[in-house]
Amino acid sequence: EMWSELEEAVEDQDRLGEEQDAADRSLQRAEREAEGELEVAKHLEEEMSSLNSIRNELLERAEVLSRHCREEEEVSSRALSECRSMRESAALAENGRRSAVRKFDDCRWEFRRQKSAEAACEVELSDSKALVRDLSAPCGE
Repeated sequence: EMWSELEEAVEDQDRLGEEQDAADRSLQRAEREAEGELEVAKHLEEEMSSLNSIRNELLERAEVLSRHCREEEEVSSRALSECRSMRESAALAENGRRSAVRKFDDCRWEFRRQKSAEAACEVELSDSKALVRDLSAPCGE
C-alpha cells in the first residue's frame, strides 16, 4: 500500500510538474505578449508625442494666419473707407463742376445778352448821330 501511495505521490508530483511547466510556458507567453504590448505602447507614445508636436506647430501657424488675416481685414477696411471718402469727394467735385458749368453758361448767356444790348445801343447811337447830323445840317445852311 505504501507503494501505491508512493506511486500516487509520484504521479501527483509529475502532474504538478507538468502543470508547473504549463504555467511557466503560459507565464513566458504572457511576458512576451506584455513585452510586445509595451513596445506597441512605447511606439504609440512616440507617435502621440510626434502628433502633439505637429498639432502645436499647426496651432502656431493658425495663430500667425489669424493675425495676418486680421491685419489684412484692417487694411481692407481702411482701403474701403478711403474709397468711400474718394467717392464722396468725387461726387462733391462733380456737383461743383456742374455748378461751375451752369455758372459759365449763365455768364455766357449774360455776356451774349450784354453784347446784343451793346450792339443795339451802338445801332441806336449811330441812328441818333445820324439824326443829329440830319437835324444839324439844315441849321447850318
